[in-house]
Amino acid sequence: MRRSRGTPEKGLALRAPRAARWAQRENDATPGSVAPGPVGEHGTSDTAMFAHPSPDVNGGTTQVAQSLLTVEILSDIIEAATAKAAALVMSQGQGGPVMRKAWVYTRGDAYYVGFRDPDGRRHGKSCGTGPKGKRLAEREADRLHAELVTGTYQSNAKKTWCEFRAEYEAKILPAKAPATQQLTRRSLNNFERLAKPGRVSGITTKTIDTFIAARRVEVQAFRPRTTGKRKSPKPYAERKQVKPRTVNADLRSIQTALNVAAEWGYLKELPKFRFLPQPEALPKYITPEDFDRLYEACAVAVRPVVQGIDPAEWWRALLTVGYMTGLRIGELLSLARDKVALPIGVAQLWNQKASREEAVPLHPVAVAALERMRGFSPVFFPWPHHRNLIWKTFHRIQAAAGIPGKYTPHALRRAFGTLNANRVGGPKALQFLMRHKDGRTTQQFYVNPMEGLTEAVDRLFVPPKLRTGTG
Repeated sequence: MRRSRGTPEKGLALRAPRAARWAQRENDATPGSVAPGPVGEHGTSDTAMFAHPSPDVNGGTTQVAQSLLTVEILSDIIEAATAKAAALVMSQGQGGPVMRKAWVYTRGDAYYVGFRDPDGRRHGKSCGTGPKGKRLAEREADRLHAELVTGTYQSNAKKTWCEFRAEYEAKILPAKAPATQQLTRRSLNNFERLAKPGRVSGITTKTIDTFIAARRVEVQAFRPRTTGKRKSPKPYAERKQVKPRTVNADLRSIQTALNVAAEWGYLKELPKFRFLPQPEALPKYITPEDFDRLYEACAVAVRPVVQGIDPAEWWRALLTVGYMTGLRIGELLSLARDKVALPIGVAQLWNQKASREEAVPLHPVAVAALERMRGFSPVFFPWPHHRNLIWKTFHRIQAAAGIPGKYTPHALRRAFGTLNANRVGGPKALQFLMRHKDGRTTQQFYVNPMEGLTEAVDRLFVPPKLRTGTG
């Protein structure tokens, strides 16, 4: 017979009559046994419990039965007392009894569980009608009370992806750079289009793998040009397949967003991301020979159109400062005059990636180039045109210099890292000058190992026999 889920006293009341009947059968079956007396408060005969047993020809069977009965009743009493003590300990806090965090109430014939989440919002949950609904409501109330007391309650299991994204774009994205915001929105759009997430709590490793499998076989989308002569879109069959680098960029943006979801409690466990292997090309940097040719070809530049500034001098100063400091193109364009101390050669820059202000020492050649950029603008390199025209003008200068291929302004920064890797006193000093948080970023993306290998090969050991040129 299953014990009732009521109070411990009810459990004792159900078990005691069975024990009394068992003792009665033992007394009836044993010659010379004592007749049972009045039933005591524990459901058995006081005579059977405390009277001395009569001599027994079968070796004291009655005494053994009565002893077992007494042990069983005492164990029930101890169990009930232990349960009450445990409940009392769990219900007490530092300042006295703790108010019940979840409760059961009725609405018509249905039983409900009411509780307040850690944010103070009240919730109600229906558990059904009848004895079964009451039993389920009591169990659910106990579970919710335990989770709320121990701090393991998860209140955001029903948060949808659309709700989370709106909250993420309102609270997190505005603190990032505009280019990062655009890339993040594009990656999240691709994730919604291919993975079709519902609730945030339902995003698993399988969801990420589904997105990767669908994204890697897509072709590149056609994006019409916003400046210059518009080109007609290529036929779908002639477009190239999405590169692994593009897929990995999407995965990094999605991983960053899901990290925030896990911190906010919307996601119980962060899924695993399987990044695609991609060929690691050597960093492309502007060689000293190409820099000289670009410097001379700046005469073909027609932008920027700023009063008192010659476009050719503007580009020569930009190339010089970028080549001698390794600043990013965004940092060059926002280099404010009040943040640069030209007499001592120090510039105060805001690092958007690290969200901190940093002091950058300037080489005398860079200081001389900045001193030539005089004007009324609050920045040294004003650009009153669309940002994309910088690349177009830079490509025009390269074409005039006869340089095959196309450099980007970021190649100036890679040239600073590659050409100074063995000149500044070690990788740590180069990392500091380039303002990277991790030195591996400097060595992997900004130092071309082919630079200087020709001199290293010339210094290789040659056996004496081979030096004479004879076999």
